[in-house]
Amino acid sequence: MKRLIAIVAFIFSTSTQAVERLEVCPDIEKDLSVQVIDKDDIVKICNKEYISYFSKELKIPVAVVEKLEPEDFTDNKAGRTNDFRVDPRIPTRYQLSPKQYVRSKYDKGHLAASSNTSDRRTVSQSYLMTNIVPQDPQLNRGTWKNMESFAKDLRKSNYHAKYVISGVIFDNCEVNKTVRGMPIADQMFKVVAHDRISTVFLIDNVKPTSANIMDYTSTLGVVNSRLCKVKIKFNPLSE
Repeated sequence: MKRLIAIVAFIFSTSTQAVERLEVCPDIEKDLSVQVIDKDDIVKICNKEYISYFSKELKIPVAVVEKLEPEDFTDNKAGRTNDFRVDPRIPTRYQLSPKQYVRSKYDKGHLAASSNTSDRRTVSQSYLMTNIVPQDPQLNRGTWKNMESFAKDLRKSNYHAKYVISGVIFDNCEVNKTVRGMPIADQMFKVVAHDRISTVFLIDNVKPTSANIMDYTSTLGVVNSRLCKVKIKFNPLSE
């Protein structure tokens, strides 16, 4: 019996350490870093083209960092995969299920855009629930989509985007609204870091009042002042 208890304890300890380990993603974090404030909660998940900073408490990512490669500026011929699924690297008890979104009146919103990926494998990876947050449908399908396209649009004016950081904000660091057990963020942000400047967007997670994304520009300082579990650190690429 003692041996069985010891084995169970070892397995539990090992699995817990695997969940909480903060991995290193050198290919993405060379010029940019996200400082983890709540180290007891945040899990850093490395993927081919993005990093997810995932909250076990909230069961959603609070920030995602994408590194855009030259091939990401070409037309995405891989298309959508729509294979929303839990991330096998994180225990399911820490994740929302795609089924929770059914009849919730919220979209499964991407933080790392599937349209910024370069092949079908990385497109599919963007549909992991560790990259998905509950998002107002009109925001997700309209203004947020336009913000996702902003990085590619910069190519036309020779301002090549290098990184995109997207995430969620909860007012006063508290969950003020839940739907079907899902925490609904009060605001969402997107930072587009390109050759000469960084463009920061901050928008309420409700139906947008304007179709012009430039009506939602903000600063990194404002975003960081409202973030609780992580902070964004960025070295301007023009320097």
